[in-house]
Amino acid sequence: PTIIMTETALKKKYKVEIFRPEVGTRLKSITVFLPGTMLKLEDFRSTYEAIVRQDQIVIAFRKMNPFPLIGRSHHQMAEDVASVVEEFLAMEENSSLPASYNIVGHSLGGKVCLMVAAKYDIGNVNKIIALDPVDNKPRELTAPKSSPKTNLNNSNGAEIHLFQSEKGGEGLKGFFPLCPPDRNAIIIQ
Repeated sequence: PTIIMTETALKKKYKVEIFRPEVGTRLKSITVFLPGTMLKLEDFRSTYEAIVRQDQIVIAFRKMNPFPLIGRSHHQMAEDVASVVEEFLAMEENSSLPASYNIVGHSLGGKVCLMVAAKYDIGNVNKIIALDPVDNKPRELTAPKSSPKTNLNNSNGAEIHLFQSEKGGEGLKGFFPLCPPDRNAIIIQ
């Protein structure tokens, strides 16, 4: 038998926060928000609050940590996104929400959004916004032609938007770019 968890248990298991519009609002959908590597969710308050104002429930990961031993791989993070939405929708109070959902992510969060849409929950991701996505370590979306890559054409998403800011991923004073030009939104297809 499937065990349905409470929202509190879900938040603890996946290290997420759940933000809802005002009571009585007709909910449109769920949006998952993924911050960049080691960035705090609070740094994106204006972003997730703007999404909530659009009558959407936001399931926001507190932190994206890809570092070995203390973190999760990109694949594990993508699986977590699909799983948290599936478990959230399994709760009786959320069962009337549509199964399709949106994803917004920054930097590593943007890469994970794209991986979910193209590989891990192809049929349920509706809209994707990737802000300064960085495809690095391992390269999934910009792999050299000799390596297999995750293909965004596999996604059933209605819309995929990739944005690369002018300074996105430059790194410290231009040294050691966080997002090399061969691995950013301009190259990801």
